[in-house]
Amino acid sequence: MREFIYLAVVYNGNLLVIRRRGQWSLPGRRKRVGESGIDCIFDEIIKEVPGLELKDLRPLGKFKGRNFFQWSPLRDKVYLARVKKQFFNNCLKNDNQMEWIKDLNGKSKISKPTRRIFWILKNEGCL
Repeated sequence: MREFIYLAVVYNGNLLVIRRRGQWSLPGRRKRVGESGIDCIFDEIIKEVPGLELKDLRPLGKFKGRNFFQWSPLRDKVYLARVKKQFFNNCLKNDNQMEWIKDLNGKSKISKPTRRIFWILKNEGCL
């Protein structure tokens, strides 16, 4: 079973999404053997969003599913974090590879895990 680690970064009712291969998704990646979820997420965040400072990092939940192409089992683990205020404005100057979203209206290419996590956060009052 492949395990993916995602980070839902929230600021002022907005969720951070990253564009990869033409699709918007949460920052994250596949966990390597022997790597902790925290190490995985910090390694990926440092690469994708240099300078991001997190606070209130905590696990959000675990989700299971199947890979669309190979039907192999997947397991996603999601962490939730907030950012420090001073980073938000700098983050918007990023050549359209990163965006803060408040809702899914007008966003057609958002990954399934990101959509699922977005609605969980919305229902929990985080967004």
